[in-house]
Amino acid sequence: MEEEKKDKQEDKLIKKTDYRDNDNNALEEIQKTNKEILKLTKKINKFVFWQKVFSVIKLLIIIIPLLLAWRFLDDFMSDPGAMLNNPWFSTYVNNLLEAIGKNIDPTQINIDTNSIPAEYQHLLNR
Repeated sequence: MEEEKKDKQEDKLIKKTDYRDNDNNALEEIQKTNKEILKLTKKINKFVFWQKVFSVIKLLIIIIPLLLAWRFLDDFMSDPGAMLNNPWFSTYVNNLLEAIGKNIDPTQINIDTNSIPAEYQHLLNR
């Protein structure tokens, strides 16, 4: 009987050491898994960060032209002649008029130049 008890105790000791080995293996596997999860989480966080950055950039690409248009179109609508006094815009208009003027025969145009406001008369002499 004593031998059977000893055998049982030895079996219990062996099982305990097996469990400890299994526990250590399980802990190592858990650590490996946690490291992989950490790597993936860092990648996901980087992706989310860049998504936020580009969404802000896209929003600015939409909003800035709208604000500029609102600002400058408001001035243009209140006084269209003011835009013609702008040196950048007047250069564009002059180049456009020259390009159009090359393709138009002035003898076929019937415009009463007296009906044009005086502030725009200087444009006709160019």
